[in-house]
Amino acid sequence: MIVKEREIPLRLRKLESLGRCLHRSHPARQPILEEYKRRKSGYRGELAFDRYLDTYLSEDYYVLRNLRLPVRDSFFQIDTLILSPAFLLIAEIKNHSGSITLDSKFNQMTHTFQENETVIFNDPLLQAKLQASLLDDWLENHAKLSIPIDYLVVFTNPSVHIDTPTPAYYYKVCRMNSFLEKLASVKKHFPKPIVTPKELKRLAKLLTKNHNPEDNINILEDFNLTRADIHTGVQCPACSNFTVKRVSGYWRCSSCLKKSREAHIQAIDDYFLLIDCSISNRTLCDILCLSPSTARRLITTLHLHAVGSYRGRHYTK
Repeated sequence: MIVKEREIPLRLRKLESLGRCLHRSHPARQPILEEYKRRKSGYRGELAFDRYLDTYLSEDYYVLRNLRLPVRDSFFQIDTLILSPAFLLIAEIKNHSGSITLDSKFNQMTHTFQENETVIFNDPLLQAKLQASLLDDWLENHAKLSIPIDYLVVFTNPSVHIDTPTPAYYYKVCRMNSFLEKLASVKKHFPKPIVTPKELKRLAKLLTKNHNPEDNINILEDFNLTRADIHTGVQCPACSNFTVKRVSGYWRCSSCLKKSREAHIQAIDDYFLLIDCSISNRTLCDILCLSPSTARRLITTLHLHAVGSYRGRHYTK
């Protein structure tokens, strides 16, 4: 049973927005697009695993996706958490192509691709093990519960080659199509129920209630950018140029001559993602090049939340 669905990661949304709005000649554009591509691939792998579980996993299990819990002064995040009365299972999802080597001696994962280009990552098994430890502490502090917690690293790309010189890793790493077999092994290892079905349902609700979605990301600051580095205004949905003006109730692109009724929606979303979480009518007029009356009419169609009154009024999503 799916208790918590997966949301599109906020950083991924901000990177996508920044890729749209950053001036095309800016030197930060390439690293931004590379990070976006990497995170988008990871998210696609998570969605592929979600579809796999939706199809094959028994309804007896509770599933929480993209769970972010507080720990001391920080947070830890779990790609997928599976709950049963006898154990909890963390699935750390990877969606690499090419060749992967997991090395326990140096606690690293080596990814080789594109004509032997190599990138070194931290060992995902150590990452999953740490998540299990933090989750164990969280359960003790918030639920007064002690239950076995296991973990697996799941590779979702069917073309990836996986290698490891560490035999112990064979039990903790799998391809997506063999996940149910690994789950059966975990179930066999922990056969005795620790909690009742009612207690398990209560635990699933408690975990979901304590989920803290990430919201404190200043993407411009992360790449040493300022507001002057990005385009504001309406981008043409057809040719991607910022050469769009409001004409007779439509947005008309002077580059490709395409028209749209809703091109302003993306511009306002980008403002919320990149600049600020609220917007005034005056700012909306500035970025969309509109009269105050036209801006007010558009705002009413977006169902934004109004805060304040008169000159101090601003709008949030």
